[in-house]
Amino acid sequence: MMKLILSLTLIWTLSSTAEALQCWDNFRVLHPCKSTELCATLASQDNTHRYGTQSNYRMCFPSSLFSEGKHTFSYSIGTVAMTASVHFCNTDGCNSEDIPHPGDQKKNGRQCITCDPSSSVCNQTVQCVGVEDRCFNMTGEPS
Repeated sequence: MMKLILSLTLIWTLSSTAEALQCWDNFRVLHPCKSTELCATLASQDNTHRYGTQSNYRMCFPSSLFSEGKHTFSYSIGTVAMTASVHFCNTDGCNSEDIPHPGDQKKNGRQCITCDPSSSVCNQTVQCVGVEDRCFNMTGEPS
């Protein structure tokens, strides 16, 4: 009788455990995410050159950084400029669809100071585009 009770308890415990969110990766394989993650589909474009490259990604992504829904963000660091459309969702396999790339971003009149990546001179400006509305400072050592 004790074995039966232990077996039933084990079966109930295993069957009542919450399933991890399953998200697609870049290879179209479903993977479990951590309990603190959402599924994400990202369509990014490199705006550094006249004919920037576009990329698509699928992944689990920390929910502490973005909320569910569609977002557009962009950033410029030195001479590198990137823009991305992102869709975050929280149901199994919800990141299977492609999303459009953000397209050309128009200058918005704001600008930030930037540094020449090959030196420590920080006397240049970068024109902000799209939804960019903040400047930030960052320091670090090359890896």
